Order: sequence, then C-alpha cells, then structure tokens
Amino acid sequence: MKTTILKADAGSTSEVAALVKSATEALGGLDVVIANAGWTRFSDFADLDALTDDEWDRCWRTNVLGVKALAAAAVPVFNSNEEGGVVLVTSSIAGRSIGGSSMAYSVTKAAQLHLVKCVAKTQGRKVRCNAVLPGLLLTEWGLEYGEEKIGALKEAAALGKEVCFSLHFPS
Repeated sequence: MKTTILKADAGSTSEVAALVKSATEALGGLDVVIANAGWTRFSDFADLDALTDDEWDRCWRTNVLGVKALAAAAVPVFNSNEEGGVVLVTSSIAGRSIGGSSMAYSVTKAAQLHLVKCVAKTQGRKVRCNAVLPGLLLTEWGLEYGEEKIGALKEAAALGKEVCFSLHFPS
C-alpha cells in the first residue's frame, strides 16, 4: 500500500487542483477522493449579520467551491481508470435542516449536497459521487457547543441515542 502526505487549503481551488495532481503523480493514480474539509464559525444562527461577508465567502469557498474543484480535478483521472472512481463528501445534517454552528455553514452544506447530486448525475457512469451526513460529532470542536446544546442535539437525534464506533485497520 502506498501513502503520501500532501497539504492544501481546501478553500483555494488552485491548491485543490494541484493537490489532486500531486496525489495522482505520487500514488500512480487515484481510485477515491474524500472531501472532508469544512469551515464555519460558531455564531447566533438567527442573526443574519453574525458572520461577516468575508466569513460567508470563506465558508462558501471551502464547503462548496473546494468540493467542486476536487471533483473537477479527479473526474479525468477516474475516467481514465478501468473501474472509474469515487468522490466521497463528508457533508452534514445541517445541509438538510435549519440548524448548525452558523447559518453560513447550513446554507453552504445544503449547496454542497446539491452539488453532490449534480456531479453524480452529470459526470458519467465511471464516476460515483456520494455524501455522508453526520450530525453532532463530539470532537474537540463539537464540544464547543456546551452541555445544554449538546444535550438538546442528542435528544433531537434521529436514532434517539448515541452511536459510538471505532475503526481498526490491519497492520
């Protein structure tokens, strides 16, 4: 198994395109790309002016344009593969609901989900594009919600319970 470590700003379309090119060269091709970057800032969801225009732009660039750039750069690689390839996007339940860390985040995640559908519909049978929509993740960042909000989010969760899992990779 080959691995490489590369770094790019997911809000910069040129850096994302360069990242896909470098990964393809370093690994000798690509089968799957995962868009797992996102940007937001906690704010009062009901306040239309809680985030500045620059913060809305940063959220849009990272959560939507970065994903589009990743797909655009990966699709030609996938089309050259006999088996095609996969674009997998880590989105959010905030894209299907009225809520989340900020209004900008929720709006851009909704746009991201539509982008995933559009890519899946238009890029041909060799390119599969899907999204996963996690809810509350109790990471260092997710814990910033505070106990009261976390409790309310857990109570409102579709499964009505916490789901914990761990991943184990073969040595």
